[in-house]
Amino acid sequence: MKHLLTLLWTCFTIATAGAAGEIRFAPEKDYGPFVSETAAGGVEGLSIDMLDAIKGGLDSPVLTLPAQPLATILEAAQRGEVDLISSLRPTPERSAYLAFTSPYVQVPAVLVVRQSLSPPQLSNLNGQRVAVGKGYAVEAFVRKNYPLVDWQGYPMI
Repeated sequence: MKHLLTLLWTCFTIATAGAAGEIRFAPEKDYGPFVSETAAGGVEGLSIDMLDAIKGGLDSPVLTLPAQPLATILEAAQRGEVDLISSLRPTPERSAYLAFTSPYVQVPAVLVVRQSLSPPQLSNLNGQRVAVGKGYAVEAFVRKNYPLVDWQGYPMI
């Protein structure tokens, strides 16, 4: 846990503060259990708990922006309107305008198929339509590594 907090501390101390000297944190609207919007309009999740654990030791206050879909957050980051995004995997496209720390949690991507498909491997799905979260790092990975699968990108609402 101490190593994790040290990593997050480093992340925040190198973040570029916004015009008001604040660190503008852009939470994702629905990416539980890491971050999601509550019924009352706040945010909660593992990433929020980690941020709350270190806020008191920061030199700059953290301004939590309204929760948005990931695509909206990434557009705002490209315009320089966001200083911090959590729970985001690096991709070559994102690395053009974002700097990434080491991950503070590792989550494997999984393939969910009907039991009748055996063995459940992407290489067995060539020519078949398969849904993937549009705009997420896993989409770029599977499209590149399994080009014969008919990937259908769907927004993660």
